[in-house]
Amino acid sequence: MIHPDPNTEYFAQAQFKGPGNTPEDDYLAWSQQLIPPAKTDSPGHVASHLRFQAQRTGHSLQQFVWEGQKFNAMGRKISPLR
Repeated sequence: MIHPDPNTEYFAQAQFKGPGNTPEDDYLAWSQQLIPPAKTDSPGHVASHLRFQAQRTGHSLQQFVWEGQKFNAMGRKISPLR
Protein backbone atom coordinates (compact mmCIF):
# COMPACT_ATOMS: atom_id res chain seq x y z
CA MET A 1 0.00 0.00 0.00
CA ILE A 2 1.69 3.19 -1.17
CA HIS A 3 -0.82 5.92 -0.29
CA PRO A 4 -3.06 4.94 2.62
CA ASP A 5 -6.42 6.65 2.83
CA PRO A 6 -6.40 8.92 5.93
CA ASN A 7 -10.18 8.40 6.25
CA THR A 8 -9.91 4.61 6.50
CA GLU A 9 -9.31 2.62 9.67
CA TYR A 10 -6.66 -0.10 9.37
CA PHE A 11 -6.47 -3.07 11.70
CA ALA A 12 -4.06 -5.93 12.36
CA GLN A 13 -4.60 -9.08 14.40
CA ALA A 14 -1.68 -9.32 16.82
CA GLN A 15 -0.50 -11.94 19.28
CA PHE A 16 1.08 -10.58 22.45
CA LYS A 17 2.81 -12.30 25.35
CA GLY A 18 2.53 -10.76 28.76
CA PRO A 19 1.78 -11.24 32.44
CA GLY A 20 -1.85 -10.17 32.05
CA ASN A 21 -2.62 -13.14 29.80
CA THR A 22 -3.60 -16.53 31.19
CA PRO A 23 -0.88 -19.05 32.09
CA GLU A 24 -2.98 -21.82 30.51
CA ASP A 25 -2.31 -20.16 27.15
CA ASP A 26 1.42 -19.65 27.88
CA TYR A 27 0.62 -15.97 28.55
CA LEU A 28 -0.29 -15.48 24.86
CA ALA A 29 -3.38 -13.68 23.58
CA TRP A 30 -4.62 -12.33 20.24
CA SER A 31 -6.21 -8.91 19.84
CA GLN A 32 -7.29 -6.56 17.09
CA GLN A 33 -5.14 -3.43 16.92
CA LEU A 34 -5.83 -0.13 15.18
CA ILE A 35 -2.91 0.91 12.93
CA PRO A 36 -2.41 4.61 12.11
CA PRO A 37 -2.55 5.33 8.34
CA ALA A 38 1.04 6.65 8.40
CA LYS A 39 2.23 3.18 9.54
CA THR A 40 0.37 1.13 6.92
CA ASP A 41 2.87 1.44 4.07
CA SER A 42 4.83 -1.73 4.98
CA PRO A 43 4.72 -4.73 7.30
CA GLY A 44 7.86 -3.38 8.98
CA HIS A 45 6.11 -0.16 9.95
CA VAL A 46 3.08 -2.10 11.21
CA ALA A 47 5.41 -4.29 13.29
CA SER A 48 7.19 -1.24 14.69
CA HIS A 49 3.89 0.29 15.79
CA LEU A 50 2.71 -2.97 17.38
CA ARG A 51 6.02 -3.51 19.21
CA PHE A 52 5.85 0.02 20.61
CA GLN A 53 2.25 -0.48 21.77
CA ALA A 54 3.21 -3.80 23.38
CA GLN A 55 6.17 -2.27 25.20
CA ARG A 56 3.95 0.49 26.64
CA THR A 57 1.68 -2.15 28.21
CA GLY A 58 4.38 -4.54 29.48
CA HIS A 59 3.81 -7.11 26.74
CA SER A 60 5.85 -8.34 23.79
CA LEU A 61 4.68 -8.81 20.22
CA GLN A 62 4.97 -12.41 19.03
CA GLN A 63 3.36 -12.28 15.56
CA PHE A 64 0.64 -10.49 13.63
CA VAL A 65 -1.65 -10.82 10.61
CA TRP A 66 -1.71 -7.92 8.17
CA GLU A 67 -3.63 -7.90 4.87
CA GLY A 68 -4.14 -11.67 5.09
CA GLN A 69 -0.45 -12.51 5.61
CA LYS A 70 1.24 -13.64 8.83
CA PHE A 71 4.40 -11.82 10.00
CA ASN A 72 6.84 -12.20 12.88
CA ALA A 73 7.49 -9.43 15.40
CA MET A 74 10.02 -7.78 13.06
CA GLY A 75 7.60 -7.66 10.11
CA ARG A 76 9.11 -10.57 8.18
CA LYS A 77 6.64 -12.88 6.47
CA ILE A 78 6.13 -16.23 8.18
CA SER A 79 5.98 -19.12 5.75
CA PRO A 80 2.92 -21.31 6.13
CA LEU A 81 3.59 -24.79 7.49
CA ARG A 82 3.00 -27.65 5.09
